[in-house]
Amino acid sequence: METMKDLNIELIRITRDSGFDGYEIIFTIEGQRYCFLTGNTKRPFPLNVKHQFTVKEPCNLCGRTIYAAPFGHQLCTYFGSNKGELLQYFQKNYGDRFL
Repeated sequence: METMKDLNIELIRITRDSGFDGYEIIFTIEGQRYCFLTGNTKRPFPLNVKHQFTVKEPCNLCGRTIYAAPFGHQLCTYFGSNKGELLQYFQKNYGDRFL
């Protein structure tokens, strides 16, 4: 399994979610877009990572065929077991955006 720094995570946008107390982290890997939701803005904890693809294609990480958004908002099974590590990656490298 690759580490988060090996995944070449790009186009990162971290914002407070307007619907609940937490963050929405949008990022891409190899041109495929993902949405990572965290709970609690004071002490964030990982919730889930969903695909947000613009075309129907297989996910390069979990291998599932994902339909274009909004239908393609399926959970990424690759990040299901790695979401804690993913949150640590964002907090370490983009900590100033968690304000």
